[in-house]
Amino acid sequence: MITTIYFVRHALPDYSSPEDRGMPLTEEGKLDSFSVAEKLSNIEFDYVISSPYQRTLDTIRPLVDKLNLQIETDERLGERKRGSASDNTPDMVKKRWADFDFHEVGGESMNSLQSRNMEALNDILANHQDQTILVSTHGAALSSILNYYDPTFDYEDFNRIRCFTPYILKAEFDKSMNLVAKEEIWWIDKN
Repeated sequence: MITTIYFVRHALPDYSSPEDRGMPLTEEGKLDSFSVAEKLSNIEFDYVISSPYQRTLDTIRPLVDKLNLQIETDERLGERKRGSASDNTPDMVKKRWADFDFHEVGGESMNSLQSRNMEALNDILANHQDQTILVSTHGAALSSILNYYDPTFDYEDFNRIRCFTPYILKAEFDKSMNLVAKEEIWWIDKN
């Protein structure tokens, strides 16, 4: 049997917000969240789980409201903990992808991000076998999961999808929790 997960990367956030965790969607992002609902409203989800960050919750809110579903949150699905804003330059991002143990002062390494996201994903897969699941997430978090299953997924792949807000990826897992198929379903490129 197959467990199907639809990963939804959040819609466009308001980067002027001083707090990462509470960062809301822009007005454009809010409108795009209704497009996510339109794209996925024909799917019968058995379970919905999200990062507790405001932008991930707001991105799937129109869908879960339309389908009358409940959202569970999991801290482990949160975005990579960042250092100072000045440390989030393209060169720093490349450095993090080149060395998964590297992290800026106050920030989180890609290894740490990947470990906690995979711990959460493994729990989801173990507890919801043969179900269809919605996971609302972040770009770096999802990319760390994709890298776990395919170590050739690197900075260039991350950089390709970093402006896809929102972004929907369908992934299928077998009973042994192996990724057996993945498909990019839909995205809006905000580049």
